[in-house]
Amino acid sequence: MEKEMPGYDLVIDLVGLVKEYEAKKADHQRLVLSDFAQWLSSKHVSPLSQIEQPLEWKLFELLGLMARFSNIYLKEAFTASPLSSIRDFGLMAILQQQGSMTMIALIKEAMMEKPTGMEVIKRLIKQGMIATMPNPEDKRSKLIKLTDEGAEVLAATYPTLGSVAHVVRGNLTKEEQITFIRLLEKLSQHHLQQLSLKQN
Repeated sequence: MEKEMPGYDLVIDLVGLVKEYEAKKADHQRLVLSDFAQWLSSKHVSPLSQIEQPLEWKLFELLGLMARFSNIYLKEAFTASPLSSIRDFGLMAILQQQGSMTMIALIKEAMMEKPTGMEVIKRLIKQGMIATMPNPEDKRSKLIKLTDEGAEVLAATYPTLGSVAHVVRGNLTKEEQITFIRLLEKLSQHHLQQLSLKQN
């Protein structure tokens, strides 16, 4: 008896799935691999009927839960750091990428409320992580810049945050991470546009 080729059963299953997918498409619709992959992925997700809450509420709940998980891991990570929180790191990282900025521009870029942002900036100035300098374009305001000490602390913090990122991504595969990132990017762009409309 001739030995079957490895993966033969998988090919048979795949052909069956393609036929099932094709039957669900309208006659005039062209079969696209990316659409088929998305449909195939949805077959392995828990049926919507098993989700008791409205979908938007479930999404809101899970995003909030992920934020709390992240905050727990970040709190542990910053225990041995001169920085107090991810907000400190965020402001300093923006200054490292964009150079000197006004306080208002920095707070806006970090998407923080003004009182909170000012409090963080004052603390970082006191710690020597950032410093003020004259604004050549407007003598009434000052610019904020990252100090050499702040740059050193920032560089030392990246490996720690890398470890946190590894923990937070949990048991997601590379493909699942890519899908999740694309969905979050889409959602983030939507909210950035909404906030921009409100501010204008």
